[in-house]
Amino acid sequence: MLSSIDKCLEGFVNFNGSVCAKIISKERKREVKNNIVHWGCSLFEKLPISMKSSGILIRSFHMASPIGFFLIMLLCQSRTICLFTLGVLVVIAFSFFFFDTCMISSLENRIIGDDFNIIDPVLELFGMDLDFMNRLKISYGIGCFYIVAMFCLYFFRFHRNDITGFIKKYNSGVKKVDEGEKVEQVKPSKAKKEV
Repeated sequence: MLSSIDKCLEGFVNFNGSVCAKIISKERKREVKNNIVHWGCSLFEKLPISMKSSGILIRSFHMASPIGFFLIMLLCQSRTICLFTLGVLVVIAFSFFFFDTCMISSLENRIIGDDFNIIDPVLELFGMDLDFMNRLKISYGIGCFYIVAMFCLYFFRFHRNDITGFIKKYNSGVKKVDEGEKVEQVKPSKAKKEV
């Protein structure tokens, strides 16, 4: 089972690479990523705290953000804030898909000076090598599951009545019959008022 999932994720990684290669070259993509990371580093250099402290703050935010986004979607009563959260997640997902890496991980690694990735504990748990391809495949798998779960949570919270109302309306017009009987559409009739 795990080998089939691994092959599926590897196929997705290869598909992503071929699609992005048609849009932008690897060299140009690397240059744009490095410029964004360099710009982020220059912003953190201006803060009155050490770069190591800045890197640890970024890593802490990065590690807590999936749980934070989930709690916002679960507990926040504002539909607007939840839609904004979904929008942020979509931007993050497209950025990851396009650059084949998480920009926040790249920023924190450059500031701290290590190569730790948020997905490394999962790889270690399953005894996998800590290399780029394994990080990318597992990140795609978990990321896709997370995005789908967040959209399902949003629709369950804010559109559940629309969906169940549609199903009830559809089912109210269908008469249940035994096998072999002719199926006919039953239309709701208005009861006439008796005088």
